Amino acid sequence: MLNAVFALHYFSRRFSGNIAEYGLGPIGLSEALGDLFPPKQIDKAVAQSDALTEEGIRLGQGPWNWDSDMDHLRQAHPGFNVRPSAMLWTGVASTGTGESA
Repeated sequence: MLNAVFALHYFSRRFSGNIAEYGLGPIGLSEALGDLFPPKQIDKAVAQSDALTEEGIRLGQGPWNWDSDMDHLRQAHPGFNVRPSAMLWTGVASTGTGESA
């Protein structure tokens, strides 16, 4: 659940601001996930996603250590998975080495 909301929320916030460039408006999480999860659970996952994003940004401002940083994020944000299986088939998920999975 957290991975789905994180991916959609991040993508929407990052790429929907310039519709002319990307041809995409904001992604409504309730529309995208409302048939799978109740609204309160989606709202909770959005708050968790925001916290995960903020902490990821803070970690990125210091020395980068992929393994320990990802271990920390997984422990601090239950439900977060660095390589969600749903992303692996797309070739989008990173292996942590700069290459796609």
